[in-house]
Amino acid sequence: MHIKHVYNILNKNYCVIQSLKNVTGINTLRSIYFANFHSHLRYGIRFWGGDSQITKVFKLQKKVARLICNVKRKTSCTELNILPVPCVNIMENVYYIKLNNKGLKQNLAIHDYKT
Repeated sequence: MHIKHVYNILNKNYCVIQSLKNVTGINTLRSIYFANFHSHLRYGIRFWGGDSQITKVFKLQKKVARLICNVKRKTSCTELNILPVPCVNIMENVYYIKLNNKGLKQNLAIHDYKT
């Protein structure tokens, strides 16, 4: 349910970027992407990022990136330096582990096997 809610918010932000595309430049659109789209994408992704429904969000993210770059479908758009959704999920999880390293159990505390 949360992914559907996030997808609807991101879709509205896609429409905002689409309406501003003819008025502003690529740097401004990139800033709008990070302010409106990416911030909603990152919020709580540690909890819903592993769900199978994330592919819808990933496809929408690629659609927005192609819109900003003004390229056709199936064209790669890496010039914006935007992390894809799966990478954002990994980054947020690694960041959480880094911040909370002291409170997490390590394998040595659970068993003696070398894993």
